[in-house]
Amino acid sequence: ESSGDSMKRVARLYLVLVAVFIFVVLHNIAMAEELSGKLVISGSDAMEPLTVDLAKRFMKLHKNVKVIVRGGESGMGISETRSGTAAIGMVSRPLSNQEATDFRSFTVAYEGVCFITSMKNPAHDLSSAQLKEIFLGKSRNWKSVGGDNIPVYSLIPYRKSASNKIVAEFLGVQVADLKGTEVSDFEIGIEMVSKDPKAIFYVSTGKAFSEKLSGRSFNILSVSGKKANMASISRNRYPLTRTLSFITLGEPDKLAKAFISYCLSPAAANTIRSHYLIKPE
Repeated sequence: ESSGDSMKRVARLYLVLVAVFIFVVLHNIAMAEELSGKLVISGSDAMEPLTVDLAKRFMKLHKNVKVIVRGGESGMGISETRSGTAAIGMVSRPLSNQEATDFRSFTVAYEGVCFITSMKNPAHDLSSAQLKEIFLGKSRNWKSVGGDNIPVYSLIPYRKSASNKIVAEFLGVQVADLKGTEVSDFEIGIEMVSKDPKAIFYVSTGKAFSEKLSGRSFNILSVSGKKANMASISRNRYPLTRTLSFITLGEPDKLAKAFISYCLSPAAANTIRSHYLIKPE
């Protein structure tokens, strides 16, 4: 064996030993800095199912961490993050100028808000003008928008839901102008629509896609010819697309930062997709 081959073998062995040494050092550092503590997250109920799943996966990686997720509405996430009751807020509507100044925002996913009707309702595509007439209480019969000669029964989520703000802005009205029977829970609204040909409701696309897959029967309406699906939302071609974000009051602490970093990493991509949401590029 030549001296050159021997030197190469020694060099390879040296590199292996260095790599092992670095791995041991990094592993020990990681063990020394293992995360622990309680993390409270509150806010948008549209984000709650996704955040709960992400939290479960995060806690599997960090056995000494407890993540508590409280769903309600975006305003709750903002107020509890501001007061320090929650470390992270879940927000499914645009922040106001003042809120954007006060908080750091991290985009987790994109989704849409879609309008749903009974499978027995023949109206499958409505324009923004027709939807405006319905949710202002001016169109009282489905026949006026291409449906059967039956009354319109409009349902809206509880007033503080971020979905109302998205729909109101799209229709060019105020949230207070929206007319309809208030529904306290999205699943109740979906159930009512599935059974009543007169009813119309709006809900997040993630929730709608999930309920359809589970066997619930209802139509997802197109809006001015634009279908509410994953492809149109990902290409920003669906008009009621919104951002789902985490917010923190200033720089997040170590635990909150680690959780947010996990949610924004490729490791969370499959979980986000499983909720029929679009992960940012």
